[in-house]
Amino acid sequence: MPKLIDPAVYKLLGSFYGSYLNPWGECIISRDTNLYIRIGDCRSETELKCRVLSGLSREACNDESLRRSINEYLETDFTEDEMEKIYEYLGNYRSRKLTKRFIESGYDMNLLTEEQQ
Repeated sequence: MPKLIDPAVYKLLGSFYGSYLNPWGECIISRDTNLYIRIGDCRSETELKCRVLSGLSREACNDESLRRSINEYLETDFTEDEMEKIYEYLGNYRSRKLTKRFIESGYDMNLLTEEQQ
């Protein structure tokens, strides 16, 4: 089970309707599509947010309801275009360091643009 503080996990589950935790530390976002993120080893809320952005951004590019849930959880308002950029630079756990900086900056999209240069 997650070693993370309970309120952060409850907030995550509350933002993704129908999500649940399994015994292997995975947060199942959608049983139908087998969409999940592993959160059992997260030790901070920032780490949990990293997993959400890195693990769910690909599907959120084309799934408005998933993007809405991510925005609810992170208290953001990412558009489809912004989510595509997030996936391009942070998706599939590409750069934990950049993902953490992005979160700590308050989700400054300019950080992703700067990575291009």
